[in-house]
Amino acid sequence: PGGRGVAPTPGGRGVAPTPGGRGVAPTPGGRGVQSPLSIARFTRDLDLRWRRSSYSSVTESAHSRAAAIRRADRPAPAPTEPEHGGVADEPDPDPGRATPAEPSPRSAGPGSWGSPLAGLPAGPAVGTFVHRVLERADFAAGDLRAELVAAVADCARRGGAPTDPVVLVDGLQAALSTPLGPGAGGAPLAGTERGDRIDELGFELPLAGGDRPRGQVRPADIGAVLRRHLGPGDRLSGYADRLDDPLLETALRGYLNGSLDLVFRRAAPVGPPRWYVVDYKTNWLGREPGDLLVSDYRPEFLDAEMQRCHYPLQALIYVVALHRYLRWRLAGYRPETHLGGVAYLFLRGMAGPLTPTEGGVPYGVWSWAVPPPLVTALSDLFDSGRSSS
Repeated sequence: PGGRGVAPTPGGRGVAPTPGGRGVAPTPGGRGVQSPLSIARFTRDLDLRWRRSSYSSVTESAHSRAAAIRRADRPAPAPTEPEHGGVADEPDPDPGRATPAEPSPRSAGPGSWGSPLAGLPAGPAVGTFVHRVLERADFAAGDLRAELVAAVADCARRGGAPTDPVVLVDGLQAALSTPLGPGAGGAPLAGTERGDRIDELGFELPLAGGDRPRGQVRPADIGAVLRRHLGPGDRLSGYADRLDDPLLETALRGYLNGSLDLVFRRAAPVGPPRWYVVDYKTNWLGREPGDLLVSDYRPEFLDAEMQRCHYPLQALIYVVALHRYLRWRLAGYRPETHLGGVAYLFLRGMAGPLTPTEGGVPYGVWSWAVPPPLVTALSDLFDSGRSSS
């Protein structure tokens, strides 16, 4: 009391007041000496730009603005799933919306039948549950349907099961049996052995020095790399302009983290096996609630959805993460030899072996063979904070 300091008592079991309001500095013998108290002063500058970022945080403002515009003239849509771990990486689906590319109307052409997952409701809980089932299931099981039934039942014990597990099993069996096309290894995921896949591969990439930052990375810098390395015929050549969007987080400094839904290895026609990044999507692309066709997932619709949601940025981040992982773990790694590409699997549009194709690519599958020089340049950009030529 009285503003006085304290000193240890004999035996070290307590403290006793010391006169004069002075503090205590312990000595090797434990008895202490009196010293003046003083206020500690913070003399460092905080780097308020340093943070851990993700695809979701970079695009959050752009997604929020787009959602607000849609809500202004349409009823609130049902939400879709978050990224595993609860980090939302998919904006709300909006049945009936006009997509950026304004694709042509539906017709009675290929895929004009109901999606196998049309009866599966949309929503974050359902999307997260689907990810858990696919992580749990053995794609190489002799009886894939029985394996999916067991995986759904096992995940349901932890909660969040959809109202009709039979619809989910049927739909996932169809999706896993759908060929992935030439840009994603060709064969379906069904049959992929556990030893050839990694589920939910987490990453944390340092940006421009990480703990000791020496710069920053801007989405516009990523766009500049795309313009240098992609020709006019590449499906992502026009995406560079979208990275100039002022609603995107403009300065990335610190670390970039996330989780790859699936990495799988597949034999190549020539040379060593190639590695692919897969991201599962349950986005609802139907024009009306409850009305969903396989043809709603043909390539032009997928391109529009990829652009609308800024998924190409996510794909670029994920490919750099895989590139860094393989460079670290695979002896003799070369991106031009070992890196296959990226595939976004819109599961509701994948209807099995009879899924319609365009240019050999099935509906529901968006794939991209990333040019190796682009991957290397992006990795260098993330490392230095400056785009290299």
